Order: sequence, then structure tokens, then C-alpha cells
Amino acid sequence: WIQPVAYTVSRTKTPADTLHHLIITLIKQLQGARLFVKALICDQGGSNITLASKLGVTPEEPFFVLEGRKIYFLYDTPHLLKCTRNNLRAPHKLHIGQEIVDWSFITQLYESSHPLKLKLAKKLTDNHIYRKPFNNMKVKYASQVMSESVSVAIDVFIALGVLPASAKPTADFLEKIDKLFDCLNSSSVKKANDKLRYAISEGSEHLAFLRECLSWVERWKFDGPRQPHTVEAWKVTLKAILLLWDDLFQDFDFRVLLTRWLQQDPLENLFGLLRLKHGCNDNPNVLQFTSGLKHISVGKLVALFSEGNCEQDRSTVLAQMSEPPHSLPTTCDAAPTVDMLPDEEQPVSHDIVEDNVLYYVGGYLVQQFLLHRPPHCVCNTLLKNADRQLCASHQYFAMFKASNISSDLFGNVTMPSDDCFQDIKAMEACFLEYIGVVAHLPNVSGVLAGILHSCMGRQKFCSEECKKAFVHLFARIRLLWHIRFVNISLAKQRTRKSAAARKMRKFL
Repeated sequence: WIQPVAYTVSRTKTPADTLHHLIITLIKQLQGARLFVKALICDQGGSNITLASKLGVTPEEPFFVLEGRKIYFLYDTPHLLKCTRNNLRAPHKLHIGQEIVDWSFITQLYESSHPLKLKLAKKLTDNHIYRKPFNNMKVKYASQVMSESVSVAIDVFIALGVLPASAKPTADFLEKIDKLFDCLNSSSVKKANDKLRYAISEGSEHLAFLRECLSWVERWKFDGPRQPHTVEAWKVTLKAILLLWDDLFQDFDFRVLLTRWLQQDPLENLFGLLRLKHGCNDNPNVLQFTSGLKHISVGKLVALFSEGNCEQDRSTVLAQMSEPPHSLPTTCDAAPTVDMLPDEEQPVSHDIVEDNVLYYVGGYLVQQFLLHRPPHCVCNTLLKNADRQLCASHQYFAMFKASNISSDLFGNVTMPSDDCFQDIKAMEACFLEYIGVVAHLPNVSGVLAGILHSCMGRQKFCSEECKKAFVHLFARIRLLWHIRFVNISLAKQRTRKSAAARKMRKFL
């Protein structure tokens, strides 16, 4: 649960001395009511940094003692990730020992993807790469660009010779920072996959990984005469979480710790609700703020804006008169998506990068087909590649995307047969040729399936029914990817400058 306990009104930013007095007074009052404060979380605002200094917080001792109790000081993890991205994009190269992390390699990866071609890093847009108004505030832009997917894309480009070997430290950095963010953003008690998005517990792999990351961050050094505060903030936060877990486990009998609760998201979401209470008012006055806070405290009944900067914190207000709604929007793992921009006037050619993406997507199609295949289907051996060895350059992306399984180079990734891969390439070329012609027709998926059926010439199926089912699966999924990209392209054309447009988007 969450509970707002106090707020103050200030004409300008609150000075660190005032913050220090308010926080110490509030913590004493809470401890007097037998509510023990264990952590203080904030962003890297100037007053907050000064406050940490006044409290005696250091990377070696990221806590302060009040009335005999340790209170740990942490910086908001999403804010740290954004600041790290901003420092790399300044541009400031990051030196980690003898290795150099260079943002220019990420830029080259993005700019090398022609709009007509399939992309390895499918989520990257201009907002991820270049400085634009307000995009520095979006957490998703930082988490998506500093991710394992972009790391894999850079690895593929290195293997293909598109990027030099000196880009490898950048790929390794993105992979590790993505893993660190997963570790500090856990929301599930049980482990679901090979990610660290589950709770810290005694003896879990998180503790050793956090200690490793602490020594890793200590070797960070950005270009320039002065080091950004972000480096020290990472060290303070990592050390504080390790000490906080020991404290909670030993003295309070905690068995798990979900690190997503060690963030400012509940506070940011509260501010989002307050803005919505008065007609999407970005700057409510004191009276509006007070009345809105009272209303929210009575019942957390207003849904958050779906495009907000914070994830749902799944918390409830401690003291409330009515129950919150039980139904919440759910999300599911989306199918792998491919961004493209068809153009009928230009010929479509498949280069090695496109082949890498098509091979990986082909494996996904085979996997989905076999999961929902018709009864009595025996196409398993016909569609899959039995020799799970690296034998061609178009397999690099699938290999790098695979989970780390020592006995199998391609891990859990499905490998399509050579004939299946060639037919998928043919269907992709056919799709790009005809989508502009048939997009206006009813039952466009069925029309496309009829056209694409003639492209399937090499792959053998156990029956004509299976062949039709596979073609229909390709047409349906490929059409969804096409619609998604068209919608993104149209959204880019909308003006984002006027206040009216910004407020209207909150309702769309």
C-alpha cells in the first residue's frame, strides 16, 4: 500500500536546509507512531543531492542514522537510467578500464536501417537516438535503447562487418545495464525466464550480480573535466540496496524484496492523478492540489493515462473509503515485430541484415504454426532445421537472441529449414509488392494469403491443409506488423507543439 503523509507549498524549489528539517521531523513523527522508515528515495535534483551531503550519505555508507535506526538513501532507478543515457548522448564517451562505450555506434546502427529494410533493433526511433523536446523525460526511450535487443543488434553488425570490433564494449555495456535495470525493477516473486525481473531473496543471483555491478560502476569514467553525479548516484543506490536487503532479512524477517517498490513511480503516478482531476491541468494551484489529493485519498478511482511515464505501481491507498476497481488493463508478450515502409516504386531487395531478421522471424512462424497445427500434422521435421549449427551469416541474429544454453548454440530459438526460409523470403517480397494494391479490399488477409500461396514453392508440407494454414498465419501476422508501422508513421506526422494537441493526446 501507499499513503501520502505530508506535502508543502513552495514558490520555487525547496532549499536543501528546509528539506532536511522537514524530512527529519516527519521521520521522527512516523517512528513515534511505530512506522519505521527504512529508505529515502529521490531523483538527482540539485536540492536532493545537497540533502544527501547534509545527511552524510556516501557510496561507502549510503545511509544516515536517526534515533538509533539506519535509514538508507537511494536514487530513483529509472531516473538514473535516463541520466546515464543523457551523459552518453552528450556526447561523452564512457571509459570502463580499457574499454570505451561510444553512443556513435548506436547512432550508426539506427541510421544504417533504411526505411524499406527490416530492422534488427525494431523499436528504435528518432526519439531514442536524438535529443528532442521532452523525449529526455520518457523512461521507455532510455530503457528501450539501453537494452539487450540493441546489444544483440550491434553484435550482429560486428559479426557482419558493418560495425568495427571496437563497438563490442558498447554492446556489452548495453547488455549489462539492461540486466541491471531488470534487477532493480523486479515485480514478480517467482522467476519466469532467464531475466532478473523477480524478487531478491537470500542466496538469489541478484546479490552477487549487484556486488559485481558495484565494482563495475566504480570503474566508470566519462570524458570531460568533471564527472557527472550519476556515477556516484549509481554507487550509492547499489550499495544501499545490498545493505537494505541484509537489514530487512535479518531484523524484519523479510523473505523477498521487490525492487520496483524502491522507486518514485507511486509518487509520479499520484501526481498524474492530481493533474487528471482538474481537466488535465499540468499546473494546478494550491486549492486544486489540496482538493484533488483529498479526493484521491478517499478513493483511488481515477485511471492513469496509458501513455504516462511510469508503470502502474499496483498499490492501494492505505486509508480509503471505497475499494478501487478490480479490473486493470492487462498486457501480454507481443509477437516479434518488424518495422518497414513499403514503396511500390522502388525494388525490394534482401540484404544480409534483412535475411538475419527474416530467419529469426521465420523460426517464430514455425514455432507458432507447430503450436496450433491442424490435427494429424507431421510437418515438424519438414519445417525445422535438424542441424542446429551455425552454417551461414544469416543465422547470427537468431544465435545472439538465443538464451544461454551450453548444450545448444541456438538455445530456445526455433530454426526454420532452408526451404522454409527461402519460401518466407519469397512471401516477404511478394507481400511488399502487393500490399499497396490490395490494402483497400475487404478480407485483405485472405486476399494476401491467396496471392502468397503461389510463392510457396520449395517447402514441403504433409498436406495441402497445412500449407494453407502456414500461409494464412504468415499473412495475418505480417499484416498486423504492417498496420502497426503505418500507425506509427501517421503518429509521427501529427503536430506535437500546441498545448491543445498535448492535452488531446491524453484522451486518445
